[in-house]
Amino acid sequence: DALFVNQAWSILHGHWLGTYSEFTLMKGPMYSILLAAAYRAGVPFFALLQVLYAIACVVLVLALRPLKLNRCVQFALFVVLLFNPVTYETHVHDRLLRQNLIPSLALLIVATLIGLYARRLDRLRRLAPWALVAGVTLPVFWLTREESVWIVPCAGLIWAATCFTAWRSGVADRWLRLGIFAVPIGMCMLGTSIVAWINLRHYGI
Repeated sequence: DALFVNQAWSILHGHWLGTYSEFTLMKGPMYSILLAAAYRAGVPFFALLQVLYAIACVVLVLALRPLKLNRCVQFALFVVLLFNPVTYETHVHDRLLRQNLIPSLALLIVATLIGLYARRLDRLRRLAPWALVAGVTLPVFWLTREESVWIVPCAGLIWAATCFTAWRSGVADRWLRLGIFAVPIGMCMLGTSIVAWINLRHYGI
């Protein structure tokens, strides 16, 4: 907990993650960055985490809209997700641990990719918001924990299915659609590269 607090304090004072030691790059920096951002915005961090998870639940329900599920089914899905017992686990959620952020981010990634898949043949302007939200969430997730690669099989399969079926559909603007589908990957690469460059500037590694 103290590592994240100290790094957030250092970020707020313009010193990135602080003086280099064996702890500096031990964990992904995104949790500390979000902690600093919440402090600067004057938002209670634990409340922010709960709101973020609720938003992720809403986004998943919205992502499934094209499937035309019964409204009662949609509401039931939202309630089951919102009151997921994992999100009330005291040992994790009363401390500054990255585990209390991961469910929200993982759910947002899956939800936005499902949203892209469900709308893959819709008008292009309906695809862009889903691609952008996925593009923001992916690097945040990737830079929060070191074993974030576990999301790749799930997210990768949904993304590949979206690209493949859009391509096979034969729509005239399929190259443009594939470009939009590539936005999340491009933004993830950009985000991780920016953090790597900042680390290189500050620590030479």
